[in-house]
Amino acid sequence: MFEWKDDYSTGVVAIDNQHKKLLEIGGELYGIVKDMKQNEDVDNFDTISDILEELENYTVEHFSYEEKLMEENGYDDLNAHKMHHAAFVAKIQELRAKDIDENQSAFLLDMVEFVADWIVNHIMKVDSKYKVLFALKGLAD
Repeated sequence: MFEWKDDYSTGVVAIDNQHKKLLEIGGELYGIVKDMKQNEDVDNFDTISDILEELENYTVEHFSYEEKLMEENGYDDLNAHKMHHAAFVAKIQELRAKDIDENQSAFLLDMVEFVADWIVNHIMKVDSKYKVLFALKGLAD
């Protein structure tokens, strides 16, 4: 579910590597879900909290990098793209504020679905819109 596919490539190695890291974090979440199915008595609160914090911090870093490239290269749809990024960060912050201690399994399933949906709908659809521009500007490898 969280394995890199060539379809995800933007053509910019730095961005692709950042997307791979996001997939890795999603894979960590999915791994916890699988482990919880085998041992439902384990409390994963600290691990879940740590991964959510890592996800928020990393996406903020990645989004900043991506937006800077877009701005420097005159990407026309920058404001809309920033809104997508802001919505993702807001959702992560909303999830971090929830009481996840009582129903960790359901919370994790929601998180996995959210991150997987983001990958499909943002990376493959929204990010793909800047591929041509970045290639024309010589940023693609």
